[in-house]
Amino acid sequence: MAVKVVCMETTRFSDRRGRVGQTAEAAVGRYLADAGWHIVARNVRWREGEIDLIGIDGGALVFVEVKALVARNGAAPFSPFESIGVRKQQRIRALARRWLVDELPRLRGDQKMTISTIRFDAAVVTLGPDDRVLSIEHLSDAF
Repeated sequence: MAVKVVCMETTRFSDRRGRVGQTAEAAVGRYLADAGWHIVARNVRWREGEIDLIGIDGGALVFVEVKALVARNGAAPFSPFESIGVRKQQRIRALARRWLVDELPRLRGDQKMTISTIRFDAAVVTLGPDDRVLSIEHLSDAF
């Protein structure tokens, strides 16, 4: 599990929860791109739910669930990885199947790509009370 501290600017959102989520997803997107990933899609939404990030890591097509936690007094009370339960995993897998059917053929038509495997990762972003990113934890093949 890799940990990286990232500092970034805060974006404006009227809803705190939305702002925290957007900040976390943007930070993870930059973190993965810096690690050599090609980010294919962000915030893919359907009525049934959302896939936070989709990227290509080598030959793997990876669906990434991003969780954010605002630390109080510099420490997080629990790990947001704990909030990705079985039901959430099943929902993400179902959404991934839908994306593979609806979007992958179009994407392959636009780009030459070879996918050898599909993976589900999780990333946790800890934010300070001022919405600054304190840390990012990335768990490969999380579920």
